[in-house]
Amino acid sequence: MRDQYTKEKKIIRQLNYNSFNDKHMGLESLTPLEIIQVSFSFLFVIISLAVGIRIFLKYFTTKNTVLLTVGLTWIFLSSPWWGNAISFITFAINETEISVFLDLFLGNIFIPLALVCWVYSFCKLVVPERLKLILSIYSAISIIYEIFLLIFFFTDLSLIGRSTARFNTEHEIYPFSFQILSIATALITGVILSRVSMRSEDEKIQWKGRFLLIGFFSFTLAAVFDAAIPMTALTLAIIRSILISSAIEYYLGFLLPDKLANWLIKS
Repeated sequence: MRDQYTKEKKIIRQLNYNSFNDKHMGLESLTPLEIIQVSFSFLFVIISLAVGIRIFLKYFTTKNTVLLTVGLTWIFLSSPWWGNAISFITFAINETEISVFLDLFLGNIFIPLALVCWVYSFCKLVVPERLKLILSIYSAISIIYEIFLLIFFFTDLSLIGRSTARFNTEHEIYPFSFQILSIATALITGVILSRVSMRSEDEKIQWKGRFLLIGFFSFTLAAVFDAAIPMTALTLAIIRSILISSAIEYYLGFLLPDKLANWLIKS
């Protein structure tokens, strides 16, 4: 009887163990494409937050307001990937992703703030005499866009986007159009700022301009491919790697360390 009782206990224990594992497979249940999607998004968001906060905090030692908006720009610019980054954590813990509403909300609501912060930074650095005019235009566009965006979120989410697969959402024409405007503005103004920097007599500023130029092209390329083109696990890893590199290049474009600058100049 004792042997039979012991055997039954072992069977029950094994069944409970298997049941626990089935419920806590977490990231192991994902496909290679999904693992790359959420893990690279998580890495990009963490690096972007670190870059943005580092630039933001530099304001307190320099008192240069541009560093505030430059730091906030990159933090908000990474928001389209926040949903994937959060899902990476929630799926690893209890095998659930965030809701479509929250994913779309995080991915869209902060883009106008990023655009306004960047336009202010660009005008302050390159065309300060046109700051009020240009900033007023972009602020008005962003406010109007944000108002209708919030209305659509709480009346008809289908006007914003929809889920097409696990960890993946597709945007409709309204938010997609504003994203195109934001990316185009960032690329054009980024190239102008980079060229101005590269024409400086200060070699360190020249290198900052080069890093900025590479960073803006890297971000634009990665963002467009990420949003518009179906990809395999390999191509997604390459595109997300370029996206991650753009955050580092952006950082070097504004806070290039002296040691690295001196080494680049000597080389």
